[in-house]
Amino acid sequence: MAVGDFNKDGKDDLIVSSPLESIKNNTVAKAGAFHVIYGSANGLTTANSKAFSQETFDNTSNLKADNQLGCSLAVADFNSDTYDDLAVGSRWRYGSGKYSTMIYIFFGSPQGLSESAGKFQKIAVSTPANQTQVQSPDYTTFDSVLAAGDFGYDQQYFGRDLAIGIPKAAINNVGEAGMVLVLFGRQGMGIDPTIPQQVLHQDVAGIEGGCEAGDWFGSALATGRFGSLPPYEAIAVGASGEGIIWNSVNQTKAGAFHVILENK
Repeated sequence: MAVGDFNKDGKDDLIVSSPLESIKNNTVAKAGAFHVIYGSANGLTTANSKAFSQETFDNTSNLKADNQLGCSLAVADFNSDTYDDLAVGSRWRYGSGKYSTMIYIFFGSPQGLSESAGKFQKIAVSTPANQTQVQSPDYTTFDSVLAAGDFGYDQQYFGRDLAIGIPKAAINNVGEAGMVLVLFGRQGMGIDPTIPQQVLHQDVAGIEGGCEAGDWFGSALATGRFGSLPPYEAIAVGASGEGIIWNSVNQTKAGAFHVILENK
């Protein structure tokens, strides 16, 4: 679930996703959907509530069984128009030496969220093929993790940015090491695919540790000013499969987290 004020009426609205939902008369299994329920002076109301699925806004070759649209959600003002927007993730797939997925940004407006042309953004996202040559051994598809914040790259653009956790991606032939991609927002546009994405993993200089099989770096994300100066935020990245040494004993899959400061 996620919460935002998508029509800027001063009342919080609720997003409820159902990623295992089948659509097109149950002919596309686990394609996924999400529902917006608007707030009112009397709490949540079914008036103007709406269900969204790829059947209605992206009925193309992108629509596949097991997409699990809505498996991840994030709310922020990506196009800096003062309305909350919604980022919706779907499952990652492996092919041709990289992982790919679709991310959708639905823009807030006085009418709330809409699947009409120009009211949402469709973004194809891929991991760098030169870093993800092999498929993780146990996963052909897997969920993404989303978090939004202002990470400091785009000081001249004033849009909120999107971090995408890919915990089961292989890195340099190391299965399920995990990575995080950062996409940057621009005022009046939303996420700007022309700005180079930032790639974060444990073989990147400045991030402690190293890529190891099963680390699942990116399995959880949070953003905040953990020592960062306003208005920029840092990303906290979970690595739920990370092993550590404690009392001289190797603790397998004890887990760890990293705080990555803003990119000034």
